[in-house]
Amino acid sequence: MRAEKTDPLLAVLGAGRGRHPQTLIVVDQFEELFTLCSPGVQTGFADLLGRLAIEVDVHVLLSCANDFLIHCNAHRGLAPIASDLTMLDPPAGNSLRRALVQPALLCGYRLRGRVPGR
Repeated sequence: MRAEKTDPLLAVLGAGRGRHPQTLIVVDQFEELFTLCSPGVQTGFADLLGRLAIEVDVHVLLSCANDFLIHCNAHRGLAPIASDLTMLDPPAGNSLRRALVQPALLCGYRLRGRVPGR
């Protein structure tokens, strides 16, 4: 990704900030950027996320396996995001149970059998 191709996205998100001042971009399984994408795509996406955080002032949440965090250091574009890094342990007990059961209930499903955290 080159910067000129991302400018429309920055403009659209920036324009929406007036109506939604607390914008959050969530990137789940961020480690797949490093396992599935070429170095050029990695750099472009990292730069885009950094620009979103700085230029558009959106919150960026990256969910990433801890053994891939070292790869983030290779991308200067992620610096604004990584500076506020918060490490979380995997959920356990009741937190794990809620993470599994609540989304299923919201979709009308009930889980059977032993659910972690019980």
